[in-house]
Amino acid sequence: MSVNSDPTRAVTKDPRRHNFRVRTERPVLCFQMRAHMGLGEPFAAMIVDLSARGIRLHFDSMLSAASRIAVQMRFADPALNIVALASRVRVEPTGVAYRFNKLSTETIAELTHFVFAEATRLRDAPTEAAEVGDDDPLVTPLDPRTQRLVSATQHVRAAGADLKTMGTLLRQEGRAVPPAVELALACVREALDALEE
Repeated sequence: MSVNSDPTRAVTKDPRRHNFRVRTERPVLCFQMRAHMGLGEPFAAMIVDLSARGIRLHFDSMLSAASRIAVQMRFADPALNIVALASRVRVEPTGVAYRFNKLSTETIAELTHFVFAEATRLRDAPTEAAEVGDDDPLVTPLDPRTQRLVSATQHVRAAGADLKTMGTLLRQEGRAVPPAVELALACVREALDALEE
């Protein structure tokens, strides 16, 4: 049964953990946390369910189920762009459960908001995605200059997101964010303002 087939059960409250969670299927990027070695190579996982306190993931290979990971959650709708450190709690038939470590109050609020927004999205999602053909009058092809501008904007946004991710990971590990990173973020913001104008 798909996660959105029963919208009344989209958000549940787990009495053991006193928080709300949503069952969903979203791809995320994970990094193994290695002692004294920082982040390992990225690997993909799929969310099984999510709350402000933890996440259950499905891996293609159980060899990926590291004891400590960083999870990058970057979604457009509903909007969410965070990186969270997590520790493995248990391995279940439905996935591997992780507990988030040292989340800020702001990040907990963001995750809680996402849980309810995602439940609403699942409830309201059509059963079949609408197909858009090449002859759809609402689809207007971009000219080459506009395509380059859009591509540049996307690259700058991605660079900004990666810099924010770096800053988040450093702060979660109790390390100072280098001034060069803060300066780069300021440059990215200025570039985006110029491109979007």
